[in-house]
Amino acid sequence: MTKRALNEEQKAARRASILQQTSALLASRDYSSITLVEIAKALGLVKGTLYLYFATKEELFLSVLEDELGRWFAEVRTMLDANEMVDARKLEQTLAQLCATIARSLEQRPVLVKLFIILNVELEKDLSEQRLRSFKTNTITMLKEAALSLERFLPFLKGQGQFFFLALHALAIGSGHLSNHSPAALRVLSDPHLAAFKLDFGQILESVLYLLLQGMYAQSEAASTFVDR
Repeated sequence: MTKRALNEEQKAARRASILQQTSALLASRDYSSITLVEIAKALGLVKGTLYLYFATKEELFLSVLEDELGRWFAEVRTMLDANEMVDARKLEQTLAQLCATIARSLEQRPVLVKLFIILNVELEKDLSEQRLRSFKTNTITMLKEAALSLERFLPFLKGQGQFFFLALHALAIGSGHLSNHSPAALRVLSDPHLAAFKLDFGQILESVLYLLLQGMYAQSEAASTFVDR
């Protein structure tokens, strides 16, 4: 068995290793099939040690989500802040590139998408109110920062940045569900007549994000025209 973590540095390293191992298991497994005993065994720990860091399975997976979400938001903000404000003459091309980049960033983070899908139906229902409030508080801070970066990059979204990311969250959940085909479903969908049901996560998310941004731009233009009158 692994030795007990004694100081704060060792405890932080132990906590990070638990999150990493949990994320690695979730990359290829379903949430419901993963047990705390399995996670502890993979790390050379006893199950009781996990409870020193996370009170429940839900809290552990929520912490993985917080970690994944923080890194994803940082990646998106870095991308947005590294580019100048969009020139209206290049808007269509920029929107297409932005949607492709965001879709690809989530496609490369399957664990984050899986956690999005189970957040409301599995994780939140058994969390303590204190832990849930902490998670929501941390998330709204990251959301506001990302929204400001997006609104600077796309000025027509002024005041709508948070809505965009919340809509993106919903679209990622839907795209994740629709593209998660079982082996049996894949065999059925190999029939050319049923190919329309065989969806790719990145492609469908990119397409619907582009439609969303086009609609938000049209709405801002219509509002601007109304004000000018």
